[in-house]
Amino acid sequence: MSTNGRPYWLHQVAEYIVGLVMLLMITRAHGDAAPLLAAGGALVLLNVAISGPPAGCLHIVSRPVHKWTDVGVVAALVAIPIVLRDRATSTVWITMIGCAVVLLVVRLTTNYTVKPKRRPMPPMSDIAKASPRALGRALGKAQRRPPVP
Repeated sequence: MSTNGRPYWLHQVAEYIVGLVMLLMITRAHGDAAPLLAAGGALVLLNVAISGPPAGCLHIVSRPVHKWTDVGVVAALVAIPIVLRDRATSTVWITMIGCAVVLLVVRLTTNYTVKPKRRPMPPMSDIAKASPRALGRALGKAQRRPPVP
């Protein structure tokens, strides 16, 4: 979705929550299933940590790139229990597939567009030197909304 949908910061918070849920499910896993959940949770948290502002930590990838890394993470969460089915318990299957569905819904309903930055107001010393009419024009321009592309 390009113009409406959930804000990008909410998308990032949802990814943090999904990653932490996967890591918390390690306490419910038995035997060889715990490393699978740890790998899935670490993958989700790494994906959101390298994303850009506002909630990303490292700011390595931009929003358009993060949009496609989300697809890779969802595919990996589905593939892990399928490829490693001999070690995957029902806890792994339910957690991985459930989190993949949640992440897919979050990805499809997120607005990835970046809001344009507002122009800063001119310094007050420049405004004070101007005539009253120029002062009114400068304030009007500063308060005017930028044109929408």
